[in-house]
Amino acid sequence: MKRFAPRILVLAICACVLMYGCDGWTNVKYQKKLKGRYYLLATDVEEQMDICMKVSSNGYTTIVDETVYEVGYDSNFIVAIQHPMNNKNVNAYYIIKMDSTRAEPLANNTLGPLTFQQFYQKRKDLGIEDIGFSLVFADLK
Repeated sequence: MKRFAPRILVLAICACVLMYGCDGWTNVKYQKKLKGRYYLLATDVEEQMDICMKVSSNGYTTIVDETVYEVGYDSNFIVAIQHPMNNKNVNAYYIIKMDSTRAEPLANNTLGPLTFQQFYQKRKDLGIEDIGFSLVFADLK
């Protein structure tokens, strides 16, 4: 059994490296800081575009999963449109109230997935109709 211990250790380390994913050990296809600790991030391919909060020097927590293809923001809110799991037949809308004072994003700071009608009404209720979609990824639409 002692002869196998180094091999098991090497395999365990390799598995950890492979599972580490977008936490800094892979080539990032796209990364844009939106505001504070909020980022638009695609790890390997643009179809993986999501909205994340940076929670450590090399770690992120996903807020809106792939495939985000339009984003707008101001100093308090992010608005986004997503094709869930790159299903281009479905549009899901999100409103995120940014809060960089917390170590992790709060679930109740994210509204969505919403329909277009719900999204339009929530934007009106929050007084954020003027936030336009400044980042548009036409190839992901």
